[in-house]
Amino acid sequence: MSLTVYLSNTDIEVLSGNSNGKGVSVSRVYSAPMPEGSFLNGVITDPEGIQYALAGMWNKYKLPKKGIRLVINTSQISVRVIDMPIMPQSKADIYLQREFEERSGERKRLLGFYVITKNKKNKTMKVCTELADVDFIANYVNVFAGAGIAIKEINSGIGVSVNFLKKINFAPDKSSVVMLRDAMTVTAIYLVKGEYFYSTTARTFNKPGTLEFAGEISNTVSQIVQFSKSEKVEDPIAQVFLAGMTDDDVSNVERAISMNLSEDMAVYNISVMKGAKYSASNYSLDKLFYPTAGLMKLTEHQNLLKMYGKGEIVDQEKRNKIIKLAIPYAAVFLMMLIITVSRIVTYSKKNSELKELQDYNTNPSNVMMASEYDAAASNVEAYSSHVNALRLLDKNIDSYPLPTSEIGKIIERAAVGLGEVTTDSYDATQGKIGVTAKFKEVDMVNTFIDRLDAEDCFYEVNYTGYSEINSSGQWVANLECILSESAGR
Repeated sequence: MSLTVYLSNTDIEVLSGNSNGKGVSVSRVYSAPMPEGSFLNGVITDPEGIQYALAGMWNKYKLPKKGIRLVINTSQISVRVIDMPIMPQSKADIYLQREFEERSGERKRLLGFYVITKNKKNKTMKVCTELADVDFIANYVNVFAGAGIAIKEINSGIGVSVNFLKKINFAPDKSSVVMLRDAMTVTAIYLVKGEYFYSTTARTFNKPGTLEFAGEISNTVSQIVQFSKSEKVEDPIAQVFLAGMTDDDVSNVERAISMNLSEDMAVYNISVMKGAKYSASNYSLDKLFYPTAGLMKLTEHQNLLKMYGKGEIVDQEKRNKIIKLAIPYAAVFLMMLIITVSRIVTYSKKNSELKELQDYNTNPSNVMMASEYDAAASNVEAYSSHVNALRLLDKNIDSYPLPTSEIGKIIERAAVGLGEVTTDSYDATQGKIGVTAKFKEVDMVNTFIDRLDAEDCFYEVNYTGYSEINSSGQWVANLECILSESAGR
């Protein structure tokens, strides 16, 4: 089970569910009011108030306190979709960091990204990037940490929405605009036959359900139509989808678009969508679009939190790099200056003093002492290198988890009363244990995973799929259990 938290100006929404990469299944929805005046359009204005509300909500519903994905719909996280050559995730990180550094010259910003699609024919991939200030992300991390909650990922509302719409193969045959309302802001996502092309966020000034509000929505669609024409997009916009709006808005917006743009442009309300399932009928995608989209898995992604806390380090590294480059030039200049002065002074002295200096420099005993000093300095440098290596080893050796027999017993105990499990593999580089579990009922898979999640020795438990063995009627699940840093110690 995954947990997604979405903060709006009026509510704190928490969704519990699963994603298979092509859709999401929402099992529970929790909600609590946002303290008045503590949150405005993604900016925390009262950290203590939000911290108190989060702690109360988590204690009331007994929610998990780790592995949380936070979704924020705010302009403070800059979202861009770019095309780049296909490359591994580690190289893509370096490529994008260099790309944004060259454009903005800023390094106190955190970069996150995920792959939307890959075009193997052209050897390119479309990547959604998210850029945020270190201080902005730090505010959220500190508020949640103060409530005893560990955030695993932070994503923008636009970022998770683009990912969700692509994964469910939304509107693949026609160009469309998806309008998402959150309080007084409306985000429009322009899709050309299911592929992301453009997005924009605008503030509204009229109440939903009114003709004036419908006019504002129609104007936003009109701006996107003009943008598509300027970009010479061949496929005209054929449909508009509304979320977070009233029932009257559908007819009002359709009437406004018909009068001002086109009678052929259809308008729909997103209440039900392929790829989003809810356990209760009173849950609606129309009201829970952002947190629902946040449950969808991301492909080949690096989250903003991976680089959190390294902004100052990166700046320091940049300064150190400049200093290292400047030191040789400064040393050469200083040396040349000393040589010049030394030459002037030396030539002004008497020939006898020069002769005495030459005799001293060529004295065999002095030459021998200099050689001994050089040899001793070389030995000291070698010993220092060995000592530093041993200190580094001593510092880091305890940071790797140990797959002890006790961990195997914990996995076996978690399966008691459910079925049987076998440990297949262990990846020491990632602290990952491969487990195969057999159960009579498919629901026992989730029970087994929940038991493992409750153990402190596991940082994360994922399953890559399950299948039914027709001959025995059992269900087989393949799991990946990632050990926490302190596991086995």
